[in-house]
Amino acid sequence: VNPNAMIPKYADIAEKLQKLKLLPAIIFIFSRVGCEDSAKGLMQSGLKLLNDNEIQYVTQAVIAFTKINPEIPINKQSIQMLRAGVGVHHAGLIPVWKAFIEDLFNANKIKVLFATETLAAGVNMPARTTVISTVTKRVNSEIIRLKTSQLLQMAGRAGRRGKDDEGTVVIVKNRFEDSRMGHKILTSAIDDIKSHF
Repeated sequence: VNPNAMIPKYADIAEKLQKLKLLPAIIFIFSRVGCEDSAKGLMQSGLKLLNDNEIQYVTQAVIAFTKINPEIPINKQSIQMLRAGVGVHHAGLIPVWKAFIEDLFNANKIKVLFATETLAAGVNMPARTTVISTVTKRVNSEIIRLKTSQLLQMAGRAGRRGKDDEGTVVIVKNRFEDSRMGHKILTSAIDDIKSHF
C-alpha cells in the first residue's frame, strides 16, 4: 500500500466538509508557501464552493476593492481563488488585502481559508470547522510538536457564536504522525503562561 494514498488531499477534505455542511473552514498550514500552494491546488481541483450569486458578490467586492485601492496590485490568480471560494491569510499579505480577505470570510464568501497559525491569535474569524494540517512544525532546522495551548488556540476557531451549536476540528493524518500524537497533545496539561512584564 502506498502510504501517500492514505493521506487526504485538501480538495477531498473540502468536498467532504461541504457535503456534511461543515463549511466555512480554516485550514491551518505552518508556512506561507504551503498556504498559497494548497489554495491554488484546491482552486484548480474544480470543486464548486460558491453559487452564482456568491461569485457575483465576490466579483463586485473585488471591483470595489480595486477602485478604493488602485495602488495595490492584485494578481489574476488571487481573484480566481476568491471567485472559487478559496482564500489565503498570512503575515506576508498587505494589511488592507488581509482585512479584505477577513471581510469576505466573515461574509461567508470564502468557504475554505488556508492560514498560518498567526490567524489563531487575535483575529476574530471564527469558522464552522478548523482543519489542522499537522501537529508538528519546523522551527529552524528542528521539527517540534505543537504545545497543547497552540493546538487548542487553532481548534478554538471552530464554531461561530450565534450561528453554530458546535464546532468541528479535523486533524489531518500524514505519513509522519499518527492519530495518537494529536490525542496526546490535546489531553496533555496546558502549559503555564509566563508574563513578560
